[in-house]
Amino acid sequence: MYIAEVSEAANRGAYSSTLGIFWAFGNFIPNAIGPFMSVMWFNLLLTCFPVAFFITFYFWEGDTIFPCWS
Repeated sequence: MYIAEVSEAANRGAYSSTLGIFWAFGNFIPNAIGPFMSVMWFNLLLTCFPVAFFITFYFWEGDTIFPCWS
């Protein structure tokens, strides 16, 4: 939602709609694949997304005034 508030006026509608799209996607995928997996494998699969996000942005983060791990 924050990106929609700081974006240019021409792009604001497109960025605002992504919140609803990702919300629907995040509700659909677990309901679609959840019944066919065990709880352990389902949780391991869902753990991959935040781990991939952390690894990606740990190495390719932008310049910031706040150091990450120091």
